[in-house]
Amino acid sequence: MRYWHPYIKETVREMWADNIEEAVAIVMTSHSSRAATGGYRYDVEDALKTTGGVPELRYLRDWHTHPLYIEALSEKIEDALRELPPEKDVLTIFSAHSLPVSTLSGDPYVEKLKETIKEVVERTGEMDHRLAYQSKGGGSVEWLGPEVESVMEEAKAMGKKGVLVVPLGFVSDHVETLYDIDIVFKEKATSLGLGFQRAASLNTSDKFIRMLAGLVREGKTVA
Repeated sequence: MRYWHPYIKETVREMWADNIEEAVAIVMTSHSSRAATGGYRYDVEDALKTTGGVPELRYLRDWHTHPLYIEALSEKIEDALRELPPEKDVLTIFSAHSLPVSTLSGDPYVEKLKETIKEVVERTGEMDHRLAYQSKGGGSVEWLGPEVESVMEEAKAMGKKGVLVVPLGFVSDHVETLYDIDIVFKEKATSLGLGFQRAASLNTSDKFIRMLAGLVREGKTVA
């Protein structure tokens, strides 16, 4: 990891010490960007300077529209929708990590998010949905919006009875799902009188794991 152990530099050096000559790196997010996931590549490349470039490392290609990923994500959404009473009018909010707008010139991050949403909606059936962002940093810079909370307010104004939050930008549970979504966003929805449900993270979804393993075996990587 970049900000907690096991750190990237330590792990790369362990791989070198174990005489590993080749490796495949999987950045665990379905939507890459120079500002966010690019930092992982930078840390890996910095670590490789201390090992003479060993192991030779390749990165898994983008998989944000891979059929198995779309299937796995759609199943989580369908499961969550069943938890909301059928009579409720629900707005589905696809939530992704916000990034500074200034870092995204020419970056396909937002387009990748929209491509995933398009594939999901085509598979699950038309739903009233919005793309929103969470976990933005501080400072005076402009961040990607709208924020999830403001879209919840929009849902209330539209006459919706409930919201379903889909953690699109996160494949596994951690503080940004278990706290930001399950606690903060749920409290916001409740304060607005909206029903709330969160689609489960992929975590150890069989289809998700099979997709990753398959891409590695097929050599679907980039330098």
